[in-house]
Amino acid sequence: MVEWKVLLLFVLHLSLCQSAKYQRTVKYNDEILIRCPTGFEGMKEFLQSDDVDVWHFTSEGMADIRIKKDLVQGAGTYKEATKECVTIASIEDLVHQFEVNNTRNKVGDDLWFEDYHGYDEIYEWYKDLAEEHSEICRFVPSIGESLEGRAQPAVHIGIETGQEKLKIYFQCQIHAREWISGATCMYMANYLVTSTEERVKNILERVEFIFVPFVNPDGYEYTRSNDRLWRKNRSVNEGSSCRGVDLNRNYNEHWSEGGSSDNPCSETYHGPSAASEPETQNTQNYFRANAPVIGAIDWHSYSQLIMRPYGWTYEDSPDDAAMKEVGDAVSAAIYEVHGKTYTSQKKIGLYPTSGTASDWCYGEDASSTNGGYRAAGYSFELRDTGQYGFLLPPDQIIPTGEENAAGALVFAEMLADNPLKYEEAAKYQRTVKYNDEILIRCPTGVEGIKNFLQSDDVDIWRVTPDGMADIRIDKHLLQENYTEAQTKCSMVANVEALVQEFEKMTTRTKKKGLKDTWFEEYGGSSDNPCSETYHGEGPASEPETQNTQNYFKDNAPIIGAIDWHSYGQLLLRPYGWTNEDAPDEEQMKRINDEMSDIIYNVLEKRYISQKSIGLYPTTGSADDWFYGEEATEANKGYRAPGITVELRDTGEYGFLLPPDQIIPTGEEVVPAVLHFAEQYYENPLYPQK
Repeated sequence: MVEWKVLLLFVLHLSLCQSAKYQRTVKYNDEILIRCPTGFEGMKEFLQSDDVDVWHFTSEGMADIRIKKDLVQGAGTYKEATKECVTIASIEDLVHQFEVNNTRNKVGDDLWFEDYHGYDEIYEWYKDLAEEHSEICRFVPSIGESLEGRAQPAVHIGIETGQEKLKIYFQCQIHAREWISGATCMYMANYLVTSTEERVKNILERVEFIFVPFVNPDGYEYTRSNDRLWRKNRSVNEGSSCRGVDLNRNYNEHWSEGGSSDNPCSETYHGPSAASEPETQNTQNYFRANAPVIGAIDWHSYSQLIMRPYGWTYEDSPDDAAMKEVGDAVSAAIYEVHGKTYTSQKKIGLYPTSGTASDWCYGEDASSTNGGYRAAGYSFELRDTGQYGFLLPPDQIIPTGEENAAGALVFAEMLADNPLKYEEAAKYQRTVKYNDEILIRCPTGVEGIKNFLQSDDVDIWRVTPDGMADIRIDKHLLQENYTEAQTKCSMVANVEALVQEFEKMTTRTKKKGLKDTWFEEYGGSSDNPCSETYHGEGPASEPETQNTQNYFKDNAPIIGAIDWHSYGQLLLRPYGWTNEDAPDEEQMKRINDEMSDIIYNVLEKRYISQKSIGLYPTTGSADDWFYGEEATEANKGYRAPGITVELRDTGEYGFLLPPDQIIPTGEEVVPAVLHFAEQYYENPLYPQK
């Protein structure tokens, strides 16, 4: 009976070793690695082709590209585009050389980091590590399963202090072929639990490290059993014979906004939707479940880079200065170990990417549930800079681990000292598209246009002093219902294009629509709820209107009131509902004219002084209410001169004014406001008997 037990254990052990053995079936005889200068004509389009697999960009402006040789030789599709490229090597030769260097398959403790290992071995290794160091290390068998049912384990390392710790999150092996990623994570985990250094102990008392060893276990195993250079997961893509999603384009952060592909055959296929893959969902959920996380690294190879946000835009992140400081310090710490330079830079400096793990860790989706912190999310590209690339020999595992363990300590210390704080703000997120809408310019004095301007189908943006109106309208309605206007108006712009151009510059809130709910004579507004000038069910029907009217009355006496708008560069005085002059027309005109001159003297922007009805008829407006009878009765013997100021500009940007005009707009109107206050303080208006 004992002999059978021994035999059974032997068979199980042999089976485990065999299952972990590297044995590829894919040959690369028809593929080559070429090096191309990126700056010449046609190269940008070539690099974005789904036929190429970009391995590396050098600091000298060269790109290393894997491609089928018949596409660049003879009558190949890309022969002309690659005429400046040189062949570096045969892919099959590179992989074969890697296999010659990777013959050792021993699992003894002293040799563990001198070899790459399979999924089952690594899973058991982490489990054993936690058992041997249970006082500071905890093994989580699964945070979720991959597409093919493999567990994605996690390991937590930290010294218990009785208080909730800030977390440092490391995830590994998101790209299957980048074996050094997973091996380096193992080295760092082992270093943290076995180190006797006081510095390491202090760090583990302050923060908890979380390792997710396998983001992409299915893809990793596929590189060991079939295709050594496989990158993606093993997802089956509906309608395509090509398998796999690039998990590092699948995260829910600016997904599919450039630097990825919608072609399932591409190496950067982003999947059918954001976070469509179980592996992505599992890691996002586990990150959230372990808040607060103050730092996150997604480990990759190759190029020796330390990359901070963003990958999807050239704009600096809100914390770019602090994150650059961390990246530079980590780079210096790495260099001190073996003299290897890891360049600290923004991610988009390598090439555009969207939907990446590190941008997600730093972004809004993750930060909104991260306990008031924003995780400093980085992508680290490990060794080397191109000699071996993805096929790094196993004798470089230990030195790569040593230098990055030093960098990881600096990373944790700096973020523990100065974590990034997150304050949730009202986020601009537009859901409406304006593809069917256009902006047209119409002469207001031409026969047939007046009725058109009063239609509920139009949104009048501006009426110029020279009698032109800028109007937003559905292009189909214009063509079908307003043929006369179509012939007399000219096209200015596509509204969707205007909004997209604005969104490149800043964020934006929705246009105000409360002006016509105020209690003044009706007319110049609409009773159609679909109209942009719908006046509501009754005067002051809206809570926002009621609140401001009541607050005005509660703070009497008020001697002047301004309702701020855009755009048009106008100073508008009462009335909007009648052509008759207000009782105080002369004084209000004089002061507005003086304000116009004062504004002009600052930055030479002319604000036209005129009556409100000179723009277009309006009723129920805030400024007329300030000056009108209802407000005056509660204003303790004074009448507030109510004016509307239409700020910049006169039409180039309209409601979509770029943020770089905020300061000059403020600078020019502040002196005018001071004059407004001085004049009405010296000569306030009184109700006429």
